[in-house]
Amino acid sequence: MAELVKGKELPKIDADQLKQIEETKQQIFAPLGRKADYVVHPTEFESYVRGINHEYVGLKKYTAKMKRGLELVKRAKDGCVPLLTADNPHELMRTIEAKNIADLAEVHIQASIMRDESRLGTVHYRVEYPEKNDDKWYDKLVTVGQVNGEFKFGVTQINVGY
Repeated sequence: MAELVKGKELPKIDADQLKQIEETKQQIFAPLGRKADYVVHPTEFESYVRGINHEYVGLKKYTAKMKRGLELVKRAKDGCVPLLTADNPHELMRTIEAKNIADLAEVHIQASIMRDESRLGTVHYRVEYPEKNDDKWYDKLVTVGQVNGEFKFGVTQINVGY
């Protein structure tokens, strides 16, 4: 097995990548030993975010409800993530998991708002857009990336050239 990598040169890590690694490390370990006047337990935060997702996105998606749900998730993240604390690796894992669940809820809601059609039965049913819109959405995916801590959304065509 070692023969597969023997003699191969590792790619160099530049200053920007080192900075990004350090920032990520700081973000991940921030809850360890954090002191807060009011502590939010990760499962409490996670349960709240899941409730928003269930109530405001749910099976029948309404634009206005999803926009309100998105606002609530963002407010919850802004208010609660700085209050998540951890005293050991297990608690740290739970805080990271809770923050990731909130991030995924935000992505899910925003992507659902963007896709103005219904597709796959009840999986993505938009009340205002009850039909498929193949003219607009055939071979398209909603994509998301993160730039400077902010989610950026787009639409990408798949199966190009087939």
